[in-house]
Amino acid sequence: MTNIHQDFKNPSIEEAVCEIHFKLKDENSWSPKHYSHFFSQVSDEFSEFEPISQMEVKFSAALDKQMPATFSQSQKMRYKHSKQNLTIQLSKNTFSVNILSKYVGWENMKKYILQYWDVLIKTYELQEISRIGLRYINKIEKESQDDLVGKWIEKNEYVPETIINSSGRFFLRLEKPIDKQTVAILTLGEAVKNQSKLGSVIFDIDCVYEKPTESTTNIDSIIEGLHENVWAIFSKSISKKLASRMAGD
Repeated sequence: MTNIHQDFKNPSIEEAVCEIHFKLKDENSWSPKHYSHFFSQVSDEFSEFEPISQMEVKFSAALDKQMPATFSQSQKMRYKHSKQNLTIQLSKNTFSVNILSKYVGWENMKKYILQYWDVLIKTYELQEISRIGLRYINKIEKESQDDLVGKWIEKNEYVPETIINSSGRFFLRLEKPIDKQTVAILTLGEAVKNQSKLGSVIFDIDCVYEKPTESTTNIDSIIEGLHENVWAIFSKSISKKLASRMAGD
């Protein structure tokens, strides 16, 4: 986090992601060779890259009838850092920096985003940035299977009382505009009990800047604003008990 934010000894962040969607000046100019060229620019720090496939689901709706969902598969390339718990994912129209736990702090994450984005814009000829998202996925280990959500998360305009008083199986997804350009997408639910018998709470905060911009070089202020939005939601949502745990008290 920035200097005005509290640094936690035991952060709850399981993964932090910055994803940028962009349009090429010439869509036909793109080639899979771009993946290799990008790797050649970062190979001193990234030891390998591999293709990954993701299934995308799109829904359509009309007032007079229900429309079926459509499915499509997208191809991406994932680059793994040789020393840090850091990956870059790249496709024809998306770029993301993913940092897994343990979180390295906002200043370091922002440095990685700007550094590797600069490499990308020298590799691709971009027309515009269509959207930028900053997402923090928090995993909160429960102390008992019967823990109420309110033990860890406080009620606020994003989290209703019905969820706070829940335990066991629960799920919330909320989209709420922050301003004319930015929307917050919040997901709160119980993680699958695999490693922890007691289970855990997943608190996922995704803030998205949706205004297209032709300036592809000046993203610093946008991602800084998104981070402020994420922090504002997180800081008003965590309970005193969770804050104490993260501080190492």
